[in-house]
Amino acid sequence: MKSLAGAAFTTVWGDKSLQSLFDKMKSTMPLERPGTLSDQAYIEALARILEVNRFPASDGSELPLDREVLEKLTLPKKCP
Repeated sequence: MKSLAGAAFTTVWGDKSLQSLFDKMKSTMPLERPGTLSDQAYIEALARILEVNRFPASDGSELPLDREVLEKLTLPKKCP
């Protein structure tokens, strides 16, 4: 993954689902052993990426480990 913050991040991931980002993270991270973390670890990393980019959860709750929900959630094209 090239950049996880700022305009470079939103250029690549804007209008894409959180599930697509989750899947990308799981298939490429950690670099030497992709897919070896728990799903909970990946969802926590995804939540941190959203926090760094100032994309707060809509109701303050944790991101769900639910494929259908993550497919429906998309990232805006610009950081707030």
